Order: sequence, then structure tokens, then C-alpha cells
Amino acid sequence: MAAEQGSLSQAAVYLGITQPPVSQGIKRLESEVGGQLLERRRDGVHPTSLGRTLLPQARVLIRDAQELHNLAEDTLGSGALRIGFVPSLPNLCAAMIAHEHSFELDPIYSSGTAAELVRKVEDGEIDCAIIEDPSPVGSLVRGKLHELPRLLFGGDETNKSLTTLRDYVLLDDTRAISPAAADRLADAFFSRGVNPTVRPRPENAILAAELGSGRAIALSTPDCPFLAPGFTLGRQFNLRLRVVVSSHRNSTESGRDIRSILDSVLTKSVRRMESLKRERNDGGE
Repeated sequence: MAAEQGSLSQAAVYLGITQPPVSQGIKRLESEVGGQLLERRRDGVHPTSLGRTLLPQARVLIRDAQELHNLAEDTLGSGALRIGFVPSLPNLCAAMIAHEHSFELDPIYSSGTAAELVRKVEDGEIDCAIIEDPSPVGSLVRGKLHELPRLLFGGDETNKSLTTLRDYVLLDDTRAISPAAADRLADAFFSRGVNPTVRPRPENAILAAELGSGRAIALSTPDCPFLAPGFTLGRQFNLRLRVVVSSHRNSTESGRDIRSILDSVLTKSVRRMESLKRERNDGGE
């Protein structure tokens, strides 16, 4: 800017600041590049040979920085709610959130582990998250606890007893998503006399094949696509979800409480899951 204006004082006026910060900024830049960028002459300030060499690239950097700033403003100022999900969020819940009419604009979605989403909310990268409970949430504000029923698939469909499944492999990703929730699930199995070997849960087609082989078991909410009816477990095996938001931004652009909106959707999801469980349940344990 000083090179284009031909004067440090005029550059300061153009930028709306005083001259000292302009001079200091040029000195810092010269220190970074290792050479003098401007020289004073009788008719004003002119770029040195080094300055003339760097000036075209400097203009590109300034333009790119402005474009980046504008993009950030457009994204943050659009009013679109940025929501994070853990991968274990059931498809039904995600679909009901997507159809929620309380949002002024379509939300922007992202996914991650509970720890990753908590950090993103704390850092302001997203506005809120739905995570598995229990999970450490730091200084974030927690919403209501929502417990979604889960069915057990695989194993011997004719024998509805967990004790017959001790030698089966549990296909489950809870430990990668939330270690605390995984510990809770392990305690639930242990309380029923089962301590299964755990392997990562594959994508649905392979999962269905593994379950059909009779060597593996998996937990899923009643909206899962499997044809097998599955059987009901106790509440200690429920999928527990909770909304977390920052205390600094907990409302939409129109002033509606983010937690209340998502808690309402999840409450409806729980009711729908319970209905689906009754439809699929073939007697339970």
C-alpha cells in the first residue's frame, strides 16, 4: 500500500490508521524477508529492487487474504447452524433433524468422535454437537439425556439369551467414538455374564454378511436396515445421546434456543424408535 500511495502517511490515511503502525509493519516485513523494501526519495517513497520483485506476489497474497476473509464472513454470517454428529447417530435421527423447520437456513453438518466434536464446539468451529453419553464435555452446556433402544442382531436367533453369546465377536465402534461410552457398554455386557471380543464395525453390507455367518453380533437401533428381527436388551444397552453447545453461542440467528430445538427432535426420535422396536420385537428376552 505504501508503494502504491508513494507515502507512508497517505498509506495510513487510506488504511484508516496512524502512520507509526504502517512504519512498524514495514520494518517487521523487511526483517522477515531479510532486506529493504522501500526507500525514501525527494518525490516520496519508492520500492527497492527487492520490493519491486516481491510486489506482484504481495498483491496476490493480499487479494487471497481478502477472499478468505470474505468466505469466512459469508459462512459464519449466513445464519446456518453448524451441527456435529457422532457416527453412531442413527439415520432416523439425522433425517428428522434435517427435516426440522425451526432452522432459518439448512444446517451445515459434520461428523467426528465425541472428543473431536467437543473441541470443535469449544473452538467455535461448529455451534453444537450430538455426542454419545457419557463423554467429557469440558465447559460446554449439556442438553437432556436421550436413550434410544437398541436390538441385538446375529448369533442364534432361536435362543434369546446373552449367555449363549459368550463366544461371539461383537462388531462395534463405540470405543473409537467415545471411550467412556464404550466402558459403560462393556459394563452392561459384563453384568449379564458376557465379555465379548470386540472388532471394528464394518459398513452395512459386510456387517450383514458377518451377522448372517453366525459368528458375530452387533447392536443397532430399530431403524437399522437388517431383515432379521433382532431381540430386545435391557435399558443398560440403550444408545445414550446428548446435545452440547457453547455457553457463548446457544441460540439461532432468530434467538431460538439451539438445545431446545435439538432436544425436541431427539425426544421425537426416541418415541419413533420405541414404536419401531415394538413392531420388530419378536418376544424379547
